[in-house]
Amino acid sequence: MISDEAPAEQERRIVSATRTGALVDLSVGDAEHDDPANGALWDGTRTVRAELLIELLTAEGTSGRPRAIKVRGARIVGPLDLEACELACPLLLRDCYIDDPINLDEATAPAIRLPGCHLQGLSAKRVRVLGNLEFNDGFLAGGEVSLLSARIGGALWLSGLLTNPGGVALSAGGITVDQDMVCVPGFAAKGEVDLSGARIGGQLDLSGAQLINPDGRALHADGLRVEQGMYCSDGFTARGEVSLLGADIGGPLVLAGARLANPGRPALNADRIGVGQGMFCSDRFSAEGEISLIGAHIGGDLVLSGARLANPGGPALTADQLTVDHGMDCSEFTARGEVRLVGAHIGEFDLHNADLTEPGEYALAADQISIARNMDCSKLFTAGGEVRLRGANVGGQLTLFRAALNNRKGKALDLRSARVAELGLRDASCEGIIDLTNARVGAFDDDQANWPPILRLRGFTYQTLENDQVSVHDRLRWLTRHPGGYTPQIYDQLADAYRRAGNAEAARKVGVAKQRRRRSALNPLNWLLYVTIGYGYRTWLAAVWLAGLAALGWWVFGRAYPQHMTRATPNAPGFHALAYTLDVLLPIVDLGQEKAWTPNGWAEYWTWSLIAVGWVLTTAAVAGLTGIFKRD
Repeated sequence: MISDEAPAEQERRIVSATRTGALVDLSVGDAEHDDPANGALWDGTRTVRAELLIELLTAEGTSGRPRAIKVRGARIVGPLDLEACELACPLLLRDCYIDDPINLDEATAPAIRLPGCHLQGLSAKRVRVLGNLEFNDGFLAGGEVSLLSARIGGALWLSGLLTNPGGVALSAGGITVDQDMVCVPGFAAKGEVDLSGARIGGQLDLSGAQLINPDGRALHADGLRVEQGMYCSDGFTARGEVSLLGADIGGPLVLAGARLANPGRPALNADRIGVGQGMFCSDRFSAEGEISLIGAHIGGDLVLSGARLANPGGPALTADQLTVDHGMDCSEFTARGEVRLVGAHIGEFDLHNADLTEPGEYALAADQISIARNMDCSKLFTAGGEVRLRGANVGGQLTLFRAALNNRKGKALDLRSARVAELGLRDASCEGIIDLTNARVGAFDDDQANWPPILRLRGFTYQTLENDQVSVHDRLRWLTRHPGGYTPQIYDQLADAYRRAGNAEAARKVGVAKQRRRRSALNPLNWLLYVTIGYGYRTWLAAVWLAGLAALGWWVFGRAYPQHMTRATPNAPGFHALAYTLDVLLPIVDLGQEKAWTPNGWAEYWTWSLIAVGWVLTTAAVAGLTGIFKRD
């Protein structure tokens, strides 16, 4: 039982000190005993009535206006109810134990500081503080701290522990802080931290904070506005959803080294967020659950280098319609779950050494993505599902050098209708289909050793082929990997590329291969056209055949004479084996030998054969020279 005299002494000291603003220290100098965690055991010499503080703060019952109230190590008993009051001076309660929740709803104060205090809860809805509001240096609240729609003219300092498990630990929706909101060092909250619609005129610093609300939102900051940067680095931890939906951060958003955990649900929901400078999720940043940046706009770089994202069976990163003005750095990045960037706009995209090996249907789904400069998926970039870039537009290089694309059940790389200035696939390993249907590429650099069994090439166009080590013969084998039968366009495209490079001979070889492929499918006599005139691309072959047959006939008929060659008329000229051969072989030549001599026996059959072959070769040569067989 507290005596009637005991409280009077410390209260008289407080009343006296208010005139000068001096600190009244009621601690005893023993660290353990002075710990506010033991405040319920403090004796009457450290007890101060809340009623007295109310009287002093409202300037009632005192002579003259108080300068400041500063008390340390006191136990405040009774309800400290200052609702709608205008505080006459700043209030500092340091390392105090406060029995009952504090009520500051709609109060106005020059400054309020409660460093190191332990209390049961605090309600300061719509409070107005002209200077700083401080809940730091070991501050502990065993119930909700409400700063709903508060207005802080200075800075808000908040560290220590707020505990309201399953509920709201800090309710500060709609709060306005003209300067910084600093929640360091050692800030922790068990329960939701609500900063929805908050306005911070300086920085919001949550570095090293621990927010724990595993069944709900750890940080609810939808519609947050921060004029400068937001810092959630240096071991920032959140168990539960971090929601920054529609937030607007004027400076950088720093999550370097942060650890977010909300398994199977959103770990970070930052859809439609606006970040004036860079967003940094590097330095071993990790997230268990989905990271969502749908419609976000990052004014600088988006850095995820070295980050570890895990959401097995769902999307690890969803960033459809994301805009990154500068670069998106995902080097050394690991995602266990799908990465979605459909319709994103990015200045430059770096995925070298990234590991996307445990996705759902897609390792990377980025249809209609637009990359102003380069997209680097090289240096052991690994994808365990489809890399889908349908309709992508890459203004510079898309490089997959030394990449490993593995999707044996379907497409490994889908570039249908993509537009790429330079496409590099050299030294890439691919298990699955590469689909280049209707893709348009300026320069194409590939490697035959790593061609997949199926390449879809219909409508694929390219200006140049960069790898000169691939022969024309191998390029024609490359075309045969296109499924679906004869496709003339893929041959025409290859021939055009050789012509642009000044290699007319290679272009002719492609033309011959095209006709052979076409006629093998459409014409049973295809082989004859191929061996005689090369489908009109090599009409000189007919001359070679004629020369060879002339030599053969010369030799055959030279041995047939005189036994198997009979003079047709008494005045016939003498027999000449070569002249006779040319006479029967060339239908437009008349040397008089065929009329003068009649073959018999086996020579007769040789004569008929050469006449037939001569007509075929002559007809094919004329057709080849007129371009008939070159037409598709």
